[in-house]
Amino acid sequence: MKKYLFRFLLLIILTASFSIARAAYFRFMPYTVQQPGGEVISCFVSGDEYFNWLHDAAGYTIIQAPDGYYYYGIENNGLVIPSSYKVNTVNPSDAGLDKWAKISTENYLKKKAFMNSPAAKSAKGPQTGTLNNIVIYIRFSDDTEFTVTRASYDNKFNAPGSVSLYNYFKEVSYNQLSIVSTHYPVAHSQPIYLSRTLTRVVITSPITLLQIPMGMPTTMNANSGNIPCWSMQ
Repeated sequence: MKKYLFRFLLLIILTASFSIARAAYFRFMPYTVQQPGGEVISCFVSGDEYFNWLHDAAGYTIIQAPDGYYYYGIENNGLVIPSSYKVNTVNPSDAGLDKWAKISTENYLKKKAFMNSPAAKSAKGPQTGTLNNIVIYIRFSDDTEFTVTRASYDNKFNAPGSVSLYNYFKEVSYNQLSIVSTHYPVAHSQPIYLSRTLTRVVITSPITLLQIPMGMPTTMNANSGNIPCWSMQ
C-alpha cells in the first residue's frame, strides 16, 4: 500500500513540476531601456512566456508609446496603455497612478490559450508561400565601414542551389516555402557604406521602424506582440 501511495505522490510532484516549467514566472529581472532623447532608464521585467512587462522598483508599470518614449502604464479595458506621464518626469504616486498595471485575467488566459493552440504553433512560422526577409546593416559609432560587398552576403541569403537561407527552407519544405531576402541599404556589388545618422536611427528604434504584429511576447510592449522577420548584419 505504501509503495502505491509513494508512486501516486511522485506522479503528482512530477506533473506539478512539468506545469511550473511550462510557465516559468520571473520577477524583477534587471533591464534597461533608452528614451529617444538618450536618457537611460533602469527598470525590471516580470512575467512569464505568455505575458511580461516592464516596471520600476516600486511596481509602477512602464510601457513604450507609439512616439518611441516610455511612459508609466495604466490599465484600460483589460489592457495596458501609456499614461500621459513619461518615466522619471513625475512621482507616479503623487500623480495618482496605480502600481502593477497589467492586462486582465481574461486577456491573459486568452493569450495563454492561443500560445498553446495548434493555430499558434502553425502561425509562428509560415510553412508555404513566400516570406519576405529584410537584412539591415548597422554600424556603431566606433566601428569601421563594411568592406565586404553586398553580393557576398546576398549569396548566403538568396543563392539557389547552394548553401543559403533560401535554399535551406526551400529544401526542408519540399519546395513549398520561399524566403526572399532584401538588403538595406542597397549596395549591389559595391561595399556597404552607412552614415552614422542612419545607423543611429536603425539601432535606437528598430521596433518603431518595423511594426510589430500580434503574437510573440516582447518586453518592448506591456501588451506584447510579434517581431517581424528581419536580420541584423
